[in-house]
Amino acid sequence: MSEQVYSHNDEDFTDDICGIVQGVINDFDPDEEIVFPFELELDEADSIPHTFAGLACIESLIEASQEVAYYACHEYSDGWLDDVTDEQKDDLRTVMDEWATRHGLQPTFHSVKRTGKITVVVLNEDGDWKIK
Repeated sequence: MSEQVYSHNDEDFTDDICGIVQGVINDFDPDEEIVFPFELELDEADSIPHTFAGLACIESLIEASQEVAYYACHEYSDGWLDDVTDEQKDDLRTVMDEWATRHGLQPTFHSVKRTGKITVVVLNEDGDWKIK
């Protein structure tokens, strides 16, 4: 299941609107007066998580293994792994994800799918805000 994330710069996405608001306030020139309230337009997106196995290409892994086997054993390896079923590939993905989880190697990054924009009204210098 995805969660909603937001961006003010169309590059860095977070679920922390308070952090975005405080960052914008901090970026104002300290010699200029900030007029409150003001509006911020944020990109809204669904966060799409990744897994180790989800990013690995199982077909390429099988093919690379076949190539190494051919290099080591030539035609004697012909046909090895040619009949790997979808169920067996899913099994391999499960094992890979269990390994990555056990060793703390699951991805901590995500992709985003933009869903629209929201307007946030920044109410004061403390960073209080509301969605318009």
